[in-house]
Amino acid sequence: MALAPLLDLRPQPAEPAPANLALESAQALIGGVLVDPSRYREAAHILGGHFAEPLHGRIWVVIGEQIDAGRTPDLATIADRLAGDPGLVALGGARYIFDLYDKSGSPDLVRQHAESVLDAFTRRMASKLLSEASRALVIDSGCSAFALLGAVRQDLEMLERDASLADGELCTAFDAARALADALDYEAKSGRELGFMTGLRCIDRRLRGLRRGWLIVIGGRPSMGKSGLARAAVYGCAARNPDAAVLFFSLEMDARECAERALSAASFLDRDGIPYSQFGGSLAPDERARLHRLRASMPRNVLIDDRSSVGLDDIRRRVWAVKAKRPIAAVVIDYLQLMTRPAANGRNEASVLGDITRGLKTLAREAETCVVLLSQLSRAVEGRDDKRPHLADLRDSGAIEQDANAVLFPYREVYYREREEPKDVTSAAHAAWVQDVEALRRRMDVIAAKVRGGAIGTDRQAYFAEFDHIEDCGL
Repeated sequence: MALAPLLDLRPQPAEPAPANLALESAQALIGGVLVDPSRYREAAHILGGHFAEPLHGRIWVVIGEQIDAGRTPDLATIADRLAGDPGLVALGGARYIFDLYDKSGSPDLVRQHAESVLDAFTRRMASKLLSEASRALVIDSGCSAFALLGAVRQDLEMLERDASLADGELCTAFDAARALADALDYEAKSGRELGFMTGLRCIDRRLRGLRRGWLIVIGGRPSMGKSGLARAAVYGCAARNPDAAVLFFSLEMDARECAERALSAASFLDRDGIPYSQFGGSLAPDERARLHRLRASMPRNVLIDDRSSVGLDDIRRRVWAVKAKRPIAAVVIDYLQLMTRPAANGRNEASVLGDITRGLKTLAREAETCVVLLSQLSRAVEGRDDKRPHLADLRDSGAIEQDANAVLFPYREVYYREREEPKDVTSAAHAAWVQDVEALRRRMDVIAAKVRGGAIGTDRQAYFAEFDHIEDCGL
């Protein structure tokens, strides 16, 4: 059997040097840490000191020395420490240091830039090693071919160990505590909350916002308002965080339906609301004019993907494409059971859905965003006297419950109470039923059945179903 050659010695087209490809990432990385020093530890654990451009490595060392000493990196001090450095002088001296700060990328992308810089360093070193091996193989160096191959293998293994991301991700308890303290100081000084706020008590107070790295599952039976809760979170988060994108994968509704509900909710807040069920050609001219005015209030940072068939890989690609341009506060998917499944290969439904939820959890951590995943509940709820959902009601619940940082169940008792109308409309029981229905009509209980590191419980929201509007209530 023919073996593929270890090295292709044919002339190859010239390619850009990895160092050049990584220049912008290195600059954005250093600039991002100068803007938000609490991100230094995260990048240092990934990167070490492996910069393709030696000057960037020297700048990184000075930044690290200042942070280790408990000081905020100072641009003037860094410039003074490196004054006379030939590499810095060649790039314009102290002005280059200040340009790194002025042109910094988003601190939210520090991890991504650190991985890019490490990848470029590894590629450059591997390219150099293999080029030297290639020359040694085609000339008579006095060594046997097997000795040369053994040396190449050993050098590649050393490079792999030296630049391994797995090694870089190890962190001592001391460093983890110090990184937390740095982050808390930054949050206190900047006024930035742990998560992205939405204006909804059940998320902002119960979960401390839409938190980076979290997978939040919103489960419910039909007509419980899970899509309405997700939409309210999307638009509330976008309005409060205009510099970050909110991705909404709407598998159940197309963009027009999403717009109808968003404008109906806006009309309710504006004054007399227009129910979204009335949207159509029969709207009066003044109502259409009002909707034209209200559309200006729609956030431009809500990005809607209304394809009816989307899989995990599609979501990954979309997230990374958007994140390359701006930070992402949240990714909302409506809903799990409508997503394209990976190949089952003989496995059951729970195992297949587990692949999706684990992939979304990993994406939340790697992209430093919050993933909100909607899910249907099993029909077991309908067979109980008490219709309030439990974790076991999540359809194929094992993996979903395990992977989620939080599980929320919107529950509207009025949905079931309306179906219990006494037949005798003149009876006292019917009068009591009418009172109960009216008292419950706007009530939505959001049951937090799981909150990692927090308290479970129930928060009451007001739900105006005909306008798809949810807000906090004083009850």
